[in-house]
This record gives sequence, structure tokens and C-alpha cells, in this order.
Amino acid sequence: RVFDALARHVQERAHHGLETDEAEALGAVLAGLDPEAAYRLFSDWMHPRTFLQRVVESPSQRLLHWTAVSGLGRLPGEEPEKLLRWFLGRSSGDLHQLCLAALVQRRRDQRQRDGHA
Repeated sequence: RVFDALARHVQERAHHGLETDEAEALGAVLAGLDPEAAYRLFSDWMHPRTFLQRVVESPSQRLLHWTAVSGLGRLPGEEPEKLLRWFLGRSSGDLHQLCLAALVQRRRDQRQRDGHA
């Protein structure tokens, strides 16, 4: 229930008042609460439903993307990485940089798990 309430909070706040640093933190929290549900939610946010949303990114959609990228960077497995790489090719500016940073952090985390420096 906490996950669903937090997801609704992000969606509502994305339309007014959500800052990127808060979106980043909320993405991390959602990923930590329920990784499987978070992946589904983030994937949904990354794939706009309408043609207009695919062509023009609204400020609220950008914040949902920011939250999703931040959370995907913390999720284990191949699928979150594939989604990040897919979005990297479609993003620009600071969202592109956030994707790159998330992918780099995933590599570092994987190296640590594997016992490499």
C-alpha cells in the first residue's frame, strides 16, 4: 500500500511542485520498496501512451522520466539496464546525463558484488 500511495504522490506532484532532486529520491525509494512493481511502473512511465507524448515531452512527463531513470539505476537485473540503454538513445540534456550516471553506477555496483575494485 505504501508503494501505491507513493507512486500516486509522484504522479500528482509531477504536475505541480516536484523538483528533480525529490524525483530522484522518490525513484530510489520506490525501487527499494518493491523492485518488481517499480520496474513495471517505471517502464510504463518511460513508454508514453499517446503519439503527442512520444513527440513532445511535457514538464510533468519529464519529471516522471527523471523518477524512473533514478529508480531503474537501483534495480538489479538485465531488464532495467536494457530500459535505461533504450531511453539513453532517446533522451537529451540532463536526462541523458542522468541515464549515463545511472548506467555507470550500475556497473560499479556490479563490480562490487562480483568482488572487483
